[in-house]
Amino acid sequence: MKRYILFLLSLMIILPASLLQAQAPGWKKYLAGSFSFHYPEGWQVKQQESVVEIINSATKEQLLIVAIPFDENKSPFELAQDMIGIFKQTMPDLTVSEFRENDNAVYFQSFYSDKGSKFRSEVLVIKDAKNASWFSYSAPQDGYDQTFAIDLLQKFVGSIASGNSSKPPAGLPQRVETAASPNLEKNARSFLFVLEFTLGAPFANFQEEMIVKELLLSWKNQTPQELQKFDSYPKLVAAILSGGQQELEDLRKELEQATREWLQESDPQDRVVGIVKQQLDLKSKVLVEGEPPLTEMAAAGYSELLTYAELLKNNPAASLSSLPQDRVEYFKHLLKNNWNYFSTEEKSQIVTTPGLWITFRTLLRFGSADQKEQIRLQLLKLIANVSSDSASGNSSKQRTMIEHNVLMNIQQQTFNHYQWSRGFKSTILGY
Repeated sequence: MKRYILFLLSLMIILPASLLQAQAPGWKKYLAGSFSFHYPEGWQVKQQESVVEIINSATKEQLLIVAIPFDENKSPFELAQDMIGIFKQTMPDLTVSEFRENDNAVYFQSFYSDKGSKFRSEVLVIKDAKNASWFSYSAPQDGYDQTFAIDLLQKFVGSIASGNSSKPPAGLPQRVETAASPNLEKNARSFLFVLEFTLGAPFANFQEEMIVKELLLSWKNQTPQELQKFDSYPKLVAAILSGGQQELEDLRKELEQATREWLQESDPQDRVVGIVKQQLDLKSKVLVEGEPPLTEMAAAGYSELLTYAELLKNNPAASLSSLPQDRVEYFKHLLKNNWNYFSTEEKSQIVTTPGLWITFRTLLRFGSADQKEQIRLQLLKLIANVSSDSASGNSSKQRTMIEHNVLMNIQQQTFNHYQWSRGFKSTILGY
């Protein structure tokens, strides 16, 4: 089995850097007063006092630079929120998601309507000692290519320099058309599912799309005979879906070991390899020593499952995108503080959660309405008896919130072999 898994992982041929360089369109320099930047040839630049807009009229794509009123006491996240509020005055349906931040910048996605059409954006807000700026790429939501969007935004922002010193990026990112290759799309999505199952947690949306698109790019010049070997990915997904909870965890561990061996043999400079390694290192971090230890992977999977179940109890229509991260962190905190009070059996139950949760998440994203409802009902059963005052801080109540009936009910409520297999019959994976 291990050799088979290693063989599957070895089939993941990442896009060579040379292919990224082979772009037909070029870049054109623009001097905007005290700074300059490069933008794609054929686009038009419109500059106002505090806004620079670069537009592709044919495709309705837009690159945007906005000078944000500077406040040294506000973080990039807070400055971004201020700008979101301003934009909502003219775009009331504007929504944002996928926030990721550090001390100097915050990245997120936005969704809005303009003249009856729906648009999507990648946004980066950067703050330094004296300035704060909003950078974004927007395009129609129908057919939106997130990998292209992020690559273009990164290269555009990276070209900005003081005075007239901007240098052109190495090349424009390549778009990928996948509509004509449904089988390849299924195989790429299957590989992504296996990878996320291995890590016990999903990637961010932009990471998922980048991995899928780069797989498709790397496959597009191969012959039909060469591509047949990638049909093994859906078979591995089917094997994952046919196991019980403990079987899932045993398989996940085997896949994790195979993934580590694959990473050791791969180019460390490759973007996908870097994302997978970073995610695996993070999820393998031990939070509490013991037998078994509490890892970040187990704590995150269990806490997200419990948070979403709690969310459903209060709002049956709640989506995964509304999962409150502060509540996830709260449950992780409780797990860490109470880990040594759990029995070995209870600990073992918790550490098997990641594989189960990622499978639930996949059904919630890609399943039919009936399949999604089945998952919601299962999760509601897990949390049905939890008291709403469990977050008061009392240690016995905290333990009740963490332990409750969930520890034993997770296994009891897990779909049986037939249900697991049946669950993906009509999903995006196409079984």
